[in-house]
Amino acid sequence: EIKLLHAQVNPHFLFNALNTISAVIRRDPERARQLVQNLSTFFRKNLKRPSETASLADEVEHVNAYLQIEQARFADRLSVAIDVPDELRAARLPAFSLQPLVENAIKHGTSQLLDAGHVRIAARRDGGDLLLSVEDNAGLFEAGRAGGDGLGMAIVDGRVRNRCGAPYGVTVACEPDVRTCVNLRLPLDLPAAVEPAAP
Repeated sequence: EIKLLHAQVNPHFLFNALNTISAVIRRDPERARQLVQNLSTFFRKNLKRPSETASLADEVEHVNAYLQIEQARFADRLSVAIDVPDELRAARLPAFSLQPLVENAIKHGTSQLLDAGHVRIAARRDGGDLLLSVEDNAGLFEAGRAGGDGLGMAIVDGRVRNRCGAPYGVTVACEPDVRTCVNLRLPLDLPAAVEPAAP
């Protein structure tokens, strides 16, 4: 399933990324160099995962490399906010869980808007759980949409449910043409050394 996610993202993303970098080279060579670094980071994270799990910090780094290229591509038509508290960055989760949700928000959400798109990525602790959310201002989510639009999200959901059980996985809340919020709930798995003290 992870290989299927990689196969789904790589050709389209690489094509768009190379076109974006080609356009930026002429007007801002230093920015183009940074984008090549982002592209390198993105594919390194795709290809070199030492285990089935990753830290939330690793997932955010992967997503940020992706987002730098998408923001260069869409310029002022895409803004992104990332709100991940430092104390949660060491949390462990299945590798390659966050990027497909963010890609979905852009590819099938904000990129379809005539106005500016906004994506917000957040993490918070909810009791003994880790709750990740990816919200866009498009509100274009359609459950069961034909064409495999939700394939990445369905694979993430299935992997988490198989690993952690039925209470966990992906849920979606959509206000049509206003916002879509995709939530991923996981058991909070923090190394003992960084487990915050109980209040």
